[in-house]
Amino acid sequence: MAGNASGARKWMYWLLYILGFAIGALRFMPPKPPSEDLGNRDIAICKPSDTIDLDAPSRKERFVLNSHPHVYGWPSTGGEISRSLSLAEVLYLGLDRFHEAYKAEDPAEEDEFCRKLRNLGAEWWESQTARSNAVFGEADEAAIEKAHTRIETGWPSSWKGVWVIKWHTERDYWALREKKLGRLELALNMDERCAIIESMGGQYFEDPKDCPDLW
Repeated sequence: MAGNASGARKWMYWLLYILGFAIGALRFMPPKPPSEDLGNRDIAICKPSDTIDLDAPSRKERFVLNSHPHVYGWPSTGGEISRSLSLAEVLYLGLDRFHEAYKAEDPAEEDEFCRKLRNLGAEWWESQTARSNAVFGEADEAAIEKAHTRIETGWPSSWKGVWVIKWHTERDYWALREKKLGRLELALNMDERCAIIESMGGQYFEDPKDCPDLW
């Protein structure tokens, strides 16, 4: 009886081993390829120009903190005005630096915010898609140049004039890096930005209207 029991246990062990091996093999089998006959199913095809911006705002968002602080203006004439911001610029616009904000319900109030935003060097774009395509090189040369050109401004607390420096994020980056471009991110107020822009070779306009890059 003992021998028969021992033999039965061996057969049971072998059976469990073979069964486990078979289950493991099935787990790692490649999936069955899809049928060539797709019938009438709709298929979405993404073209290179169909840029998807995962952080794209809705038309109600003004100040977004998903990654680097970014601000949007929504003019009554259409399109969008947008810019990534430094601390001094956030405070200049009167935004709470720790909380996101939304567009004004009053179109006149939103237009005034867009004017201030434009005076920081923010650019107007026809749409979010137009801006994204230009950033990724899927646009004409003028739009691509615009996307890679950045305008830094400093508005003195005396309200007299404006300091401006215009630079290209590819052609001018290394030269400005030697002048410690990153200091602009650390300025606590506009007067500090003015001093930094001046030290970097920026231009002073006694009358801001004389600067062609600002409204």
